[in-house]
Amino acid sequence: MTLGRTAGESGAAAVRAAEFDQAGFRAAVRPDGDGVLLRLHGVLGAGAEDEVLSLLTELLTGAARVVADLTELSPDGLAHLQVFAAALDRAGGWPAAELVLVVPDGPAREALAASGVSDLVVVVDSLSLARIRGGHRPRLVRAAWDFDPDPRILATARELIRSRLALWQAPVDPDDLVLAATELLANVVDHAGTPLRLGLAFDGRAVRLEVRDGSPRPPTLRPFDPGAARGRGLQMVQAVTDEWDWSEGGWSEGAWSVGAWSVGGWAGQGTDRGPRSPGGEGKTVWARVRASA
Repeated sequence: MTLGRTAGESGAAAVRAAEFDQAGFRAAVRPDGDGVLLRLHGVLGAGAEDEVLSLLTELLTGAARVVADLTELSPDGLAHLQVFAAALDRAGGWPAAELVLVVPDGPAREALAASGVSDLVVVVDSLSLARIRGGHRPRLVRAAWDFDPDPRILATARELIRSRLALWQAPVDPDDLVLAATELLANVVDHAGTPLRLGLAFDGRAVRLEVRDGSPRPPTLRPFDPGAARGRGLQMVQAVTDEWDWSEGGWSEGAWSVGAWSVGGWAGQGTDRGPRSPGGEGKTVWARVRASA
């Protein structure tokens, strides 16, 4: 669907009412204060998923807030609810993009919780509450950036991490995460030499940093050697983070999993739910820094 827009205006003010119908599914868009209201009706099937992803991404990029009303969504289309988290990711994530889902209690609410989407997107049960909760941070916020293995990415990555932690108001020392990321990224640039993905996630309790690459070679924590000129990267990561580890599966074009960015298993539970489906050959190295009280 191509949105109707008012010439000379941008953002929510430029969006005129628009809608599309496709095989038992209908989406309608209209301005709503300083944001946009998207109403979805019928079965959200595989045929409509790409349309919704494209539409939502465009709306989130251009409007201060998007409220998606799923009240009339059929229970038969609940397998594709991750499209809402994917659109938020594509638009830059919270707070650059704000998405609120209106979902009454029932199968859709349960499916959002089971898929992890309700951790990533604010979910409420009424339009009035959606307008109030629009600026609230979701329980889990995340961001990811893809890079080529070039030494020049290190400075860019450091700035991205500092900026995102500040936007999230995460109560952690950014210097620790910047140092850990620099060491992990430098390892990929120097040794793996593959495209890589830098990811960051925050759930209010801890910040998770992860670096995915295309090399299956596992990271090796070497014994401390005061005479060694190099090889201290993982020692530095261990020193400035509360926990780190790695798993098989690394960078692949377009791979993205809701479960992969969970910061769950913190607070002494001793488990790690991500990365669940990182995609591609290679590995993922991750580290956590506990948020201050």
